[in-house]
Amino acid sequence: MPFYRPKSFLKLVLIGFALVMLPLIVAIIDATIRVKRIAEQSQRTVSRAVQVLQGSRTLAEQATAMERYIKQFQVLGDESLFHAYVETHDRFQQVAHNLVAIIRDAAQEQQLAALTTKERSLFETAQTHLRQPDQLTALTPEFTTLKELARAIRAENDKLTDRDTEAMREEAATVQRLFVWQAVALSLGAVVFSAIFVGLIARPIRQIDHAIQRLGVGEFGTAIQISGPHDLQYLGQRLNWLRGRLRQLEDEKRKFLQHVSHELKTPLTALREGTALLEEGVVGELNEAQHEIVEILEQNGTQLQKLIEDLLNFHLAEARLAALDLQPLQLDRMLEDVLNDHKLAMRAKDIEVQLLAAPVVVRGDQEKLRVAIDNLVSNAVKYSPQDGTIRATLTHEAGNVILDISDTGPGIADEDKPRVFEAFYQGAAAYQGHVKGSGLGLAIAREYVAAHHGQLEIVDDMSQGAHFRLTLPTSNSKETA
Repeated sequence: MPFYRPKSFLKLVLIGFALVMLPLIVAIIDATIRVKRIAEQSQRTVSRAVQVLQGSRTLAEQATAMERYIKQFQVLGDESLFHAYVETHDRFQQVAHNLVAIIRDAAQEQQLAALTTKERSLFETAQTHLRQPDQLTALTPEFTTLKELARAIRAENDKLTDRDTEAMREEAATVQRLFVWQAVALSLGAVVFSAIFVGLIARPIRQIDHAIQRLGVGEFGTAIQISGPHDLQYLGQRLNWLRGRLRQLEDEKRKFLQHVSHELKTPLTALREGTALLEEGVVGELNEAQHEIVEILEQNGTQLQKLIEDLLNFHLAEARLAALDLQPLQLDRMLEDVLNDHKLAMRAKDIEVQLLAAPVVVRGDQEKLRVAIDNLVSNAVKYSPQDGTIRATLTHEAGNVILDISDTGPGIADEDKPRVFEAFYQGAAAYQGHVKGSGLGLAIAREYVAAHHGQLEIVDDMSQGAHFRLTLPTSNSKETA
């Protein structure tokens, strides 16, 4: 049976709300029915107890009245007193008859039957011996028995009331325990249902968030698929369309920049060669002003050539899916060679180099790793002050090759750190030099390191200057003996 998926996010929320609320509604209805039943039972019990109590009291009072009427009739011989006795007898029998319809207990029914039989027997005896005073006098103890039977009915009614009250108390306690278990079960059920529907709702939202993050960092190669309600799936389809469009625009931008960069190299080469010919005096000796102009042309030509080369390297670095030319590399020797390449620039600023490099061999692309290290060293030289210090440390720790390069320059401002690896971004740190950078060096280094499944990051060690750390995974490296 396929899993039902709501067609809209709103329907999913409504279904979740209904499934959480439905058990609560059922529990409320069940509780209402049970409480109503207990209340009705309590009302019937109280009403029956009151009626039986009033009836038994009335019977006792009427038995007393009949005894009094018989005694008065015996003394006075007044016929009206006997008629009053007869009327009281009729009311006694009527009350007893009414109690028969109320009483539901067998013991009480037997007591009431004995009472009515006894009273009827007395009435018949009184009628038979109406003119025999001695016989009427013998009936007096019988009326006492009649009153005791009425009181016995009332006492039995009290016992029955207590028993019914205890039964209702136990039932109320049972209902209370049931309410507690229902509350616990509903709470657990609500938590379970809430967790399920939060997961159903949060999962596509997380997928959308991850998709947006991938688009934000420029990962356009993986198709975006969102599972969940149809409207969120449709949103995923629109994001996937956006991914394709961004990928197309990125490819077009890369092709355009590559084409422009290559096209600029030809006239730039001609300009630099012409400048070199002028500098060498091939077309004639230059005066001091002309030498100054040629020097400016040469410096700007060098800067333009570096910018074009950085553009080409950056686009090559972005193409990380291209196959790497992996081979064993002596990384410590590569680091020494890069430092030697910058020896003249460091000597011009009297920069001291502190090198601590363990012999480490890695599998990597020689050209790309060398460019990454060269850009880090070049950045350190660029921002190191006069008589500054550059520290380079190469170690093998916890299965990773770690290269730390730090300087004693002005460091990286906090507001620049999140963007320091962005292409063309140049921070607020002051730089004094003849050739201004392109802002691509660190971006290229990061891309090349990422192509080797490594990481390039800024280390916040609270020391003066900038501190960069290059980490390569252990699968790409090993220590030499």
